[in-house]
Amino acid sequence: AVAHEIRTPLTRMRFGLEMLDSVDDPGERAGLQQGLEADIQRLERLAANSVTYARIGRMVGIERGDVPLRALFADLADIFAPPAPLRLRFDHAGIECVQANREALELALRNLITNALRHARSSIRVSVAAE
Repeated sequence: AVAHEIRTPLTRMRFGLEMLDSVDDPGERAGLQQGLEADIQRLERLAANSVTYARIGRMVGIERGDVPLRALFADLADIFAPPAPLRLRFDHAGIECVQANREALELALRNLITNALRHARSSIRVSVAAE
C-alpha cells in the first residue's frame, strides 16, 4: 500500500520538474512549484503515517487520552481544502472529548477523508455520535 501511495506523487513530481525547465510564464511556473510542494507534503504525511501504522501494528507506545474533538476537527479542516463545490463539514454533536490515541484517530480520519474526497460529489460530513 505504501509503495502504491508513493508512486503517484513521485510521478507527478517528475513530470512537474520536467515541465519547470520548459515553462517561461511566471504564473504557470508558480503553479507547478505549488504542485511540487503539495506532493512533498503528501510524501511527508505518508512517511509519518507509515511510522504510525508500524507502531499500531506492534502496539508499542500506543496511549489513550482525552482527544478534544473541536481541536482535532479544526486541524483536519486546515489539512483538507476540497475543491469547490465540494464541502467538508465536521459535526461533534456536542461531544467535547473522546478517549483515544489522537495520532491513530487522526490517521484513520485522514484516510477516510482522503478516500471521501476521491469519490464525493457534493459534500463530506464527518460526525461523532455517542452510543
